[in-house]
This record gives sequence, C-alpha cells and structure tokens, in this order.
Amino acid sequence: MIAGDPCAALRLLREALGSTARPKNGAADGRRKTIAAAREDMAQRKKKLLESAKDQTPIHPAWLAHCINQIKTEDAIVISELGVPLPHLTMTKPRSYMGGLLSGGLGFGLGAGLAQNSRRPSAR
Repeated sequence: MIAGDPCAALRLLREALGSTARPKNGAADGRRKTIAAAREDMAQRKKKLLESAKDQTPIHPAWLAHCINQIKTEDAIVISELGVPLPHLTMTKPRSYMGGLLSGGLGFGLGAGLAQNSRRPSAR
C-alpha cells in the first residue's frame, strides 16, 4: 500500500503514463461525451430543484446549500451536523467538508470548527 493525497497521486500517475495511456480506438472520447451529457443533465435538474425550492418553508436543504455556496470562500471548510446535502455544495478542494459522521455528529460542529481554524496559518 502507498499512502498519499489521491489528487496528487492521480496527477503524477497521469503525467508518468503520458501518451501511453491513450487508447487508439476513441473509447475515451466516447466516455467523455457521455459524462459531459450526464453532468449537463444533473446541472439542469439541480437548477430546476433550486427554482422550486427557493421559496419553501421550512428552508429546503438544496436551497440552504445554494446559499452557503454564495457566501463561502474557496478555501472554506464546511462542517455539517445535519441538513446540508454534499451533492449540492460546490467544493473544489480536498478536506473542505466534514459531515456524515458515523458517531452521529450533533454537537461536533463547534469543536471541529475551532480545531480547524486553529490549524490554519492565518489564524495564528
């Protein structure tokens, strides 16, 4: 077993393989088109859900995630005890979401937030 950051490891593996990993039959291009179509479909469904959820009472979890996306910075760490669905959050960096804990999580957020903030260089 080799331990490491998955993003960095995949980037380095792709770089090491270079052009040898490219299939000659165009299968990768077909997969890219299929994935692009699926992403577009998913984006349209999310947009439709947000339109219907924005005025709901109580607040819909997807709308809550949308509101969080609007105000959080790219390097923010989101700590969710309940209610914020990860598929609706825009997360671009590893280790920027803490939630879905097996221990239940209620009461975890405050302490985790303080601990994460104290580890950041700018917080010192």
